[in-house]
Amino acid sequence: MSELLSFTIAFDGNKIAYTGGEIVSGCALIVLNAPMNVRGCIGLYQNATQLPAGQSCFPFQFQLPAQLPASLEAAHGSVRYDVFGVINRPNSRDCKTNVQFSVYDLLDLNHIQNIRMPIHMMDSKHRCCCC
Repeated sequence: MSELLSFTIAFDGNKIAYTGGEIVSGCALIVLNAPMNVRGCIGLYQNATQLPAGQSCFPFQFQLPAQLPASLEAAHGSVRYDVFGVINRPNSRDCKTNVQFSVYDLLDLNHIQNIRMPIHMMDSKHRCCCC
């Protein structure tokens, strides 16, 4: 039986959509029913070779580049963003998890040429009656 009950990634505030330049932060949550041997850890259990039974949270934080393409799903390609977590275990298969998040781009109307120019439209119909 595996020691691992769950291995998930959660974003702070349950946020799943970001813009370029924003900070992405959250926690990799590991729940174990028994201690688990690992190759090494970061954060709370720095340089440990065993994670204790129970719940452990490994916080993460990184800043997205300012100029980043928006998420896209299309017929012939996609742009996706993920956070991956890996528990590296000696003499055993690694445990992996991931969660997707979206990046959206704000449209700045100030950078669109002629945006302040009024749009004129005229529509007319002429009917003629031959009597």
